[in-house]
Amino acid sequence: MDPQQRQLLEVAFECIESAGITLEDISAKDVGCYIANFTSDFAVLQAKDPELYHRYSGTGLGTAILANRISHCFNLKGPSVTIDTACSSSFFALHQACAALRAGECDAAFVGGANLIQSPEVYMGAVKAGMISGTAACHTFDISADGYARAEGVGVLYVKRLDDAIRARDPVRSIIRGTAVNR
Repeated sequence: MDPQQRQLLEVAFECIESAGITLEDISAKDVGCYIANFTSDFAVLQAKDPELYHRYSGTGLGTAILANRISHCFNLKGPSVTIDTACSSSFFALHQACAALRAGECDAAFVGGANLIQSPEVYMGAVKAGMISGTAACHTFDISADGYARAEGVGVLYVKRLDDAIRARDPVRSIIRGTAVNR
């Protein structure tokens, strides 16, 4: 299993605890799962030795399973989507989850992202493409910007419509006023 799947499960569970809800509260409910991912380092690693493949390789390696693993383990019945729009994946996942809440496609949603650096190939490709910062730092929206620096991280949010959260007396830690994507 891709370590990103395990990390997302762990962080999603911590998110549930932080939200003050239980697994029973969300089991078999219309809860969506929108997970962002950009790289498939683990699949690249596994491809180096065909002996490492087995009957569960498809579900253990596929990036689509990043969202599906959470949905399956927590028995969620809402949409389950892994999104790859490169560096904007997490924001796009949040946008999709908010749109699904507004459209009534789900009553709540997990929104998350994972990026674990597990092999050098993706990094080498980014270097060859000239995408990696020569200063090893991101200078976002700055004239000195010269690329980006890869980093690792896993994060998950639990989002609901504000009215539903207030009615359920859920802790409200922030309010999303709006999202948008480029056309």
